[in-house]
Amino acid sequence: MAIDWKERMLNKNEWANGWYRLLAAFYDFLFLSLVMILAAAGTTSWLMVSSQSPYDDAAGFSYYVWQNEFDLLLINWGILAIVFIGVHLLYVIRARRSFGMMIVDLHVYDEKAEKPSVWRLLYRELLKYILFPFMIVSFFKKERPIYEKITKTYLVK
Repeated sequence: MAIDWKERMLNKNEWANGWYRLLAAFYDFLFLSLVMILAAAGTTSWLMVSSQSPYDDAAGFSYYVWQNEFDLLLINWGILAIVFIGVHLLYVIRARRSFGMMIVDLHVYDEKAEKPSVWRLLYRELLKYILFPFMIVSFFKKERPIYEKITKTYLVK
């Protein structure tokens, strides 16, 4: 028995409300935090090996690197930014939804009840971060957030 996504999208009771979105965001946060902790452990180890710091303690090492080897810190932060963006976008591109959306079982569809293109999903994710405060409207009313109206997508449970 096939699911009629068009019918579900037109039914406001099937739209993912703010609590579903918040729960999915919480799982995304947990997953990305774990990935970032592991990546930060690796890049910090690399930083300690690559640095010429004479200090063994964390405070002295941090101060020395900040003052004398700022380029290593920029490389470290750049790698962490690439890991964050890469992991998050990998799920959006490969699975067409985020890790938290998979756990909560939320689906993104366009106005034709089809899976949106990768570019539309990437645009949606970008707008979601920029317009995050406007997600609050989905807690009080059965309305789509602004970023979904702009990208012409629906988040359906």
